[in-house]
Amino acid sequence: MGEIEELEHGTGSPSEPSMFRTHKVSSVDSLAGLAIKYGVTISDIRRANGGTITDQTMFARGTVRIPRHRLGEGPPLPGG
Repeated sequence: MGEIEELEHGTGSPSEPSMFRTHKVSSVDSLAGLAIKYGVTISDIRRANGGTITDQTMFARGTVRIPRHRLGEGPPLPGG
């Protein structure tokens, strides 16, 4: 699987940890594999990345935002 890059999304303040980590996509990655690896759901990953990411489109992006915690239901988040 790909690697975690320490590209943080948030204020950068040590007292306020980021809501996301950034995963560098490799040729063997899949949304299901990333969900299992990071303990979130495929829906969480889709929501964190604007709602339209698929196994095929994530390779074109190069990196994927992974929520640090499960997000639950809701609309896609901006900036994904």
